[in-house]
Amino acid sequence: MQFINLTNTEELINYFKKEDLYKYLIKDLKKINKNIKFNNIFHYSNTKSLFNILEKEELWITRYDFLNDKSEGHYFWNLLFEIIKNEKIDSKFIKLLHQSIEFNKKINTYPIDSSEWDFFILSLSINPDSLTLWSNYSNNDGYCIGFNSSNVIKSIIKFNKEQNKKLEKDINVILNIDKIEYGKVIYDKNEQIKIINDELKDFKKEDKLTNDEKFLVLAVTFIERMRLYSFFFKNNLFKQEEEFRIVFSISKKNNEFINYRDRGSLVIPFIILKLDNIIKTNYIELIKIGPKNKEEICKLGLKKYLEKKKMNNVVIENSEIPLRYL
Repeated sequence: MQFINLTNTEELINYFKKEDLYKYLIKDLKKINKNIKFNNIFHYSNTKSLFNILEKEELWITRYDFLNDKSEGHYFWNLLFEIIKNEKIDSKFIKLLHQSIEFNKKINTYPIDSSEWDFFILSLSINPDSLTLWSNYSNNDGYCIGFNSSNVIKSIIKFNKEQNKKLEKDINVILNIDKIEYGKVIYDKNEQIKIINDELKDFKKEDKLTNDEKFLVLAVTFIERMRLYSFFFKNNLFKQEEEFRIVFSISKKNNEFINYRDRGSLVIPFIILKLDNIIKTNYIELIKIGPKNKEEICKLGLKKYLEKKKMNNVVIENSEIPLRYL
């Protein structure tokens, strides 16, 4: 039996055209997109980053494996492999997934990586006043920027369409390049397991397929869908971040869109997202001042700066966290 190819390859395109399997790539992820019931998403930053965002009208979006969680992606695949390992081998589809696990163990890799696409994540939070995030990203004296979630998502969709213009339309549709995934990260392991099991049930309904080639495509399609979930499942130890993510992919044919910056000894790949007309479109609706900044002059200085930029509608608030030691 042939091993599953776990990367997006152009040889698969003809298979997807023949079979009605790409539906699994275009439908919403279970219990992730449906959780969007709020207007603002929040970014914690120091003063320098706040000025960069406001002056340059841009956000920097980091490649997924350069975020703060060093188990990024691996946590999900370890969980998925454990679930599949315990599945009874009662179909060709499950048998292929078992073979996939063994294959990846042999080469000591995870299918989160792709030979053709780079994945980038805009990592935000739904909590505008988190002691954990104040400490991690602003030393408790920075700022929390409240973005209008709809406007940010629209900007990423626009950027993604522009950077994919030179790719063939049928590849965009089949491999789901233009689709942006966004929503709250899921930390509860029981909920994660239920979602994966529900997806397995959906795919096992396709067992009416009899051709080995079709089963191979079905298994690869499942892995591609799981790749999207992998960006939204995290270890419960990170739950205090209450993270909201916007995930999209860039074809490696479009690597001119990828920039690099330094952070200590690291070289980090990132994308620059231009925020179209940040003033008129109300991209920013709230700026909260960190719990260390007790002086009223902090609020006054920010107010004067926003007035100069004609951003008078931005609400300025102080953190409500009562830190004693400064």
